[in-house]
Amino acid sequence: MKRLAIYVIAFLVLLLLVVTQTDVWKHFDYLVYEKLYLDRDRDLRPTDRLTIVDLPDPTLQNPDLRADERLKLFRQRQVDFLSRVARQAADGARPDAVVLDFYFRNVTDELENLKTAVRSMKETGVPVYAVFDTRNHERTTFEEREKEHARDLYGEFEGVYLHTLLTNHGGVLTYLSDIEFRTEQGWPRPVEALPVRVAADLGDKVERPATIRGYVLPVGAASAFSDQTYVFRHAAGQGTSGQFEGTGGSSSATLPESAVDDRILLLGSLETDRPVADGPAGPLLVAWAIDDQLNGNRNAKTPLD
Repeated sequence: MKRLAIYVIAFLVLLLLVVTQTDVWKHFDYLVYEKLYLDRDRDLRPTDRLTIVDLPDPTLQNPDLRADERLKLFRQRQVDFLSRVARQAADGARPDAVVLDFYFRNVTDELENLKTAVRSMKETGVPVYAVFDTRNHERTTFEEREKEHARDLYGEFEGVYLHTLLTNHGGVLTYLSDIEFRTEQGWPRPVEALPVRVAADLGDKVERPATIRGYVLPVGAASAFSDQTYVFRHAAGQGTSGQFEGTGGSSSATLPESAVDDRILLLGSLETDRPVADGPAGPLLVAWAIDDQLNGNRNAKTPLD
């Protein structure tokens, strides 16, 4: 009996060593990757297929806005953007896709107007994508999380539920091709990565992976997208009549045709959406991920899974 106990203890010690060493090597692998590859990423230049539109959060103009006032005003401005782009698309300047880098909660304010605006966009032949909140997915069921979202609105989006969840491994950003929730019955419910889905829908010879896999996110310099970025600015308290401002300070009721036609338009909030502490804005990270997927993943090496 004593000998059996010794064998069991020895086995447990060996198992602990294997698990510990795997974590150590994984951490070391990401550390080496950061030193060898991240500096190289700073020289990346995006393709011209993406146009980023910054929609500032209304609280930047009025910090005293109540949550319901802020949501209503923000949605009015999202509708304003979609309506402008839909009119441009109908007139011939048609984007390849519109990506809304936002979650849409199950709140009725302006919801019908949002659905109408998305449908108007789709009627011009332009698909619209949006983000599903997958944070802390391991702590809830898919059904519980779905109830928090405006399900009818998501039914209008291409791919329905898509994620942009990133993991930070000591400065190396990664994401999964699919995030798995569990249903109330215990079955896996995958939610596909938005960059993977967009690239697979729009890219030449881009295929969605057959099994769940991880991707390293290469991020270029903060200024790399500056010439492809516009701000959709509204007067304080106003949800319509926004103006698009370019890097040169020019202002117009519409985006330049060259920034719309055959482009992927990505709408997000650059100042307030910061998923990684001290890192780039969320919409920029999504843009880099889409750009990388469209180019077949630039990374020559992927760290240890």
